[in-house]
Amino acid sequence: MAIVFFFIAMEEIAWGQQFFNFATPENFEKINVQGEVTLHNIEGFHGKTEFLRLAFGLAGLVGLFLNKNRVLSSIAFPHMLSSYLLVIIGVSIFDVYDDFYPINPNIKMGVRRLAELIEMIIGFSALLYILLLIRKINFEKSI
Repeated sequence: MAIVFFFIAMEEIAWGQQFFNFATPENFEKINVQGEVTLHNIEGFHGKTEFLRLAFGLAGLVGLFLNKNRVLSSIAFPHMLSSYLLVIIGVSIFDVYDDFYPINPNIKMGVRRLAELIEMIIGFSALLYILLLIRKINFEKSI
């Protein structure tokens, strides 16, 4: 889980490209829509990340149901973060729907602009998940 979250975070910050001020390798610059060192902006994949956002939301939903399993409840997604999942899933479903059945261009633009916000919510909920999991583990150890 930590590896997945690390990968998502590093993709979001272009693997530190802006922080460390390194140039995009020539091969990446040719195939990357934004000219960055990111996989999610490669031609053909760029603009299709709503499927990844939806997958994250659905995985979180599955994680919620793990709370009912005695063995897997220790890694389950906390119920207190379920509102984040609803927002992630709702906007992502709308975005995926638009890929197959185009909607009003003004609404489409609004949904596209929400994509960055949804990515931030994903990052925030992932961070909270990890922090709550650490807290839960420490509490269980103290008992």
